[in-house]
Amino acid sequence: MAWPKVDLYGIDHLLGGVTHTDLKIAAFAQHQHQAVARWQLLRVGVTAREIEHRVATGLLFPKYRGVYAIGSPYLTQHGEWMAAALSCGDPALLGCRSRAGLRGFLQNRWPIQVIVPYSRAPRRGIRTLQVPSLRRSDIDTWARIPTTSIPRLFVDLAATEDEGTVRRAFREADRQNRLVYRELRAALGTGQGRKGSGLLRELIADARAPEPTRGDFEEIWIDFCDEYEIPAPVMNSIVEGREVDSHWPGTPVIVELDSWTWHSDREAFEDDRAKWEQLQVAGYAVLPITYRRLSDDPDGVAASVLAVLARPSRMAGTVSAAAGSRLGPPGPAS
Repeated sequence: MAWPKVDLYGIDHLLGGVTHTDLKIAAFAQHQHQAVARWQLLRVGVTAREIEHRVATGLLFPKYRGVYAIGSPYLTQHGEWMAAALSCGDPALLGCRSRAGLRGFLQNRWPIQVIVPYSRAPRRGIRTLQVPSLRRSDIDTWARIPTTSIPRLFVDLAATEDEGTVRRAFREADRQNRLVYRELRAALGTGQGRKGSGLLRELIADARAPEPTRGDFEEIWIDFCDEYEIPAPVMNSIVEGREVDSHWPGTPVIVELDSWTWHSDREAFEDDRAKWEQLQVAGYAVLPITYRRLSDDPDGVAASVLAVLARPSRMAGTVSAAAGSRLGPPGPAS
């Protein structure tokens, strides 16, 4: 077998020469974040004696039982994830919160979580979740690490994490355009009685609910202000050289009508955040309001807007005074 040209991680210095066995080990180092399992080495023809010799000479550093770090005892975060998955055998998949951390859906937490289709002896620093079976559609790789697929990830997260954590991960995956809803529904299956299945179905339904166009949302917002006796704002005006969705001249209050669907790319998303930062530094109170928030908690939105309008400000004028006179439990005008 012709092995690829690879960085030998100081093998020549350590061993006084490069053998075909060393090239095999170096190939694993390059392609598996410097982690390798004993069963992998045996599978490609490295003998047990050759493995023990390289442990003794400082090329292989035991990480878990039967798993080694190559060339150095220290691994990157990706190397730690790879070593944990390897330590649980084949097949074993990085899953749950660790899988979400790998893709940036959640912050990484310890211990490392690994999905296995059979019982495994405990490993320090690793939490295993045994599942009855793994389908082909449940299996994926990311950065060459064996992982659960994204649909399977959310099925497992919903069953093991609290609701707030699942919602945060779902929102971030949705923002990154990593969700395919038909695949999520297929991963759920019938889901009868499975913990978290109801929450996941709710998240899927909410994410698929159509949002209004920008023009329609502006009309809805104007009607909302009228219904809750909020002074009529000026729409699409220029403040500090930037166009804002909704503003009350003479006050520092700005409402931005926000939606994922209007941020077709990261540049648009980041530009809005830079605009809000600029306005806040200039002394304006910027309230981003989504259509879902307006629909789910209209009283809360109205209370927030009226409260900010009523604050004393060197820029405040007649609108602030008018808003202050209407404070109290908000509700639709009779």
